[in-house]
Amino acid sequence: MVVNQGGALTSACLFWLYGAGMLFVFNNALFIYNSLYDYTRMGEEYAVKLF
Repeated sequence: MVVNQGGALTSACLFWLYGAGMLFVFNNALFIYNSLYDYTRMGEEYAVKLF
């Protein structure tokens, strides 16, 4: 009984950590994507000014 509860607890912790990690990565990916998009927009505007 104790082993089963411990296993369930461990699984829950791992699942929570995995979920939190994926959320963290997703949020960072979104942030990085937005940053790259902004830099691309600035680059286009700069190129337009040059030409």
